[in-house]
Amino acid sequence: MAPPTQSKKSRSKTKAKGLPRHGNRSIVVAVSLLRVIASLGRPATLSEIASAAGMSAPRAHRYLLGLANTRLVEHSAISGLYDLGSEIVELGVAALGKVDAVRFASEALTPLAEETGIAALITVWGTNGPTVIRCEQAQLVSAVRVREGRNLSLLNSASGRVFLAYLPEVTTAPFVERELAASEKGRTINSKGLEALRAEVRKRGLGRGVGEENPNIAALAVPVFGANGRLALCIGVTSTIGGFDTSHTGKPAMALKRTAAELSRRLGFSNAGQV
Repeated sequence: MAPPTQSKKSRSKTKAKGLPRHGNRSIVVAVSLLRVIASLGRPATLSEIASAAGMSAPRAHRYLLGLANTRLVEHSAISGLYDLGSEIVELGVAALGKVDAVRFASEALTPLAEETGIAALITVWGTNGPTVIRCEQAQLVSAVRVREGRNLSLLNSASGRVFLAYLPEVTTAPFVERELAASEKGRTINSKGLEALRAEVRKRGLGRGVGEENPNIAALAVPVFGANGRLALCIGVTSTIGGFDTSHTGKPAMALKRTAAELSRRLGFSNAGQV
């Protein structure tokens, strides 16, 4: 005798066992779409995202609308393209303390401050651009203190210039435009000027900011790269102008480059020695 056929309702209950049919399934689909957008590495159309996710465009659109309402996804009304949103960046910054790059850099910060005799800091790319997440003074009494959470100028700070040089232009362009629009002196810079800033940092492997963001403060910053070859974060040193050697070949610059190269190696960047 054949076994009794399971009813449709019974089969549905069995299939859903351990996984509710509503909330959790929606989250799984939504996260898969976020991963698809991240893997594309650029703003994408609805059809591109749906195809990569293996679902119909109408279904993908419904999920993308929900993600856009939570700022996990951004949708351009002009181009119609979708990209990761600002909330994703904020969540990423909040979780950075658990990431190897920040943990390793934090471990290196005190020795760097002690070796150079000035304050050392870690800067990451956040929702509002270059964001300081750690500042170490070690045992220094008169060191400059940079507040954690402070956003730095993309064009005028040492760390900002590193991000300008090594992040994709599509990422930095909105911040460049916003910064120029907010300039009290109405400062303008054309595409050649921007490329000159980028080329200088790439050539030296170092960003410098001497009295440009703050008339009394100087800083140096260098990039730290991950295993994928992308910029992971910046480490830098800062003090008052005249308080340390700000040249590209001075002791602070050499200490920064050596520390960054070691951090990049620990993160799996194979060309760390060429930074």
